[in-house]
Amino acid sequence: MSDLALTGTLEWVRAAAHRSFSPQPHLTLLYSSMVTYYHPRLVSLHADRAGRAMNSHRINNISLEDAMSIVQEVEQVVVRLRGWGSNIWGGIATDIVEYWSDRVLQLEAYLLNASDANTNATAAIPAIRTLAYSLLNPYMQPGSTPNASAWDLFFGNPMQFDNMTALDRCTFQMTGFLSQMQMTPQEQLLQRSIETVLARLCHDVRLSSHPVRTLNLL
Repeated sequence: MSDLALTGTLEWVRAAAHRSFSPQPHLTLLYSSMVTYYHPRLVSLHADRAGRAMNSHRINNISLEDAMSIVQEVEQVVVRLRGWGSNIWGGIATDIVEYWSDRVLQLEAYLLNASDANTNATAAIPAIRTLAYSLLNPYMQPGSTPNASAWDLFFGNPMQFDNMTALDRCTFQMTGFLSQMQMTPQEQLLQRSIETVLARLCHDVRLSSHPVRTLNLL
């Protein structure tokens, strides 16, 4: 079966989640009640997924214990009172994609171009650094520590007024205002997932702006 056929049956769900008015206007995903086979607790599925694209992931070898935990979670979601949780997660995911995706792809293109043997890698560093800082500047406060390097401003000591580093602010930009007291277990997993993705993005983009580390990447 072709890759297109393997993924085609789920594409309408993806489209409806991203734009709930098209092509299935009657379908809106309820993120606060979503049950996933990608939950970290389902350890029996980890080995089969290693090194495989998502469209090749299967649940054939799921253990009985993990399968029962999925059944129990679904039952808990079904009997839960309506109105519990929120549906902000689709918007948060869209905001992350819109903020990061184009710039990260451009950064990748810069790095690949700079790795060419005919390219002056040293000359490419300012463009790479400028692009990286365009993503990270909103979370840094140059005036708080005069003469500090950008590296220290991002990874250094927490700011006194909020006890957070720039990396912390970048990581929790979308979720720091949320209270887990009002979340469903499914939303708590979504929050951890979003924070994990942002932590990786913020950390790796900051590394790419450092001259020595950039040259090592190349």
